[in-house]
Amino acid sequence: MQGFLSLAGKRALVTSGTRGAGAATVGLFRELGAQVLTTARSRRT
Repeated sequence: MQGFLSLAGKRALVTSGTRGAGAATVGLFRELGAQVLTTARSRRT
């Protein structure tokens, strides 16, 4: 997939990125080479 789309050198902020669709988005962006910062309402245990 990296040949098709690359986010290398890019930064992304994903809100609600610890569960569900947000977590999937974080995983995909990281796989594509982006540096990702995410937020959540509470700590995940």
